[in-house]
Amino acid sequence: MKFRFEPINYSEVLEIESWRYNGFEKAIYMDRYHESRERGDNPLKGPMGCVGYSVYNDSNILFGLMEYYFQDDGVYLGLAINPIYIGRGLSTAFITSGIDFLNEEYKGHKKVKIEVHRKNIQGIKAYEKCGFKFKQREDDILLYMEE
Repeated sequence: MKFRFEPINYSEVLEIESWRYNGFEKAIYMDRYHESRERGDNPLKGPMGCVGYSVYNDSNILFGLMEYYFQDDGVYLGLAINPIYIGRGLSTAFITSGIDFLNEEYKGHKKVKIEVHRKNIQGIKAYEKCGFKFKQREDDILLYMEE
């Protein structure tokens, strides 16, 4: 499956915000994007000023959200998959595509990281399949990939 990455727009913020899940996460909170719109930011900024992308699949359906948080110690990923695609074995391709996009669009990062709650077993397994290693912390797990 191929994915297309587009800077997130407000109608996509509203659609992603409506997604509901049955697993560990129940919903995606898009409050920072609403605040960004109210400030008049163009492009919209997410939590901590992250850069957000709407990700479309081959059928031009909104497949997911990919966020890049540029920090001194690496680039953190934030992501969400449209609930209609959960459980179909597509997360590895989505995560890998997000990292490939990062490498094409933004050069010079040394580490890619993801913070995930330790109870999010499904997410941890998906990240490990993509080559992330993990480090246990108090409430969450830090997964990282070094170049």
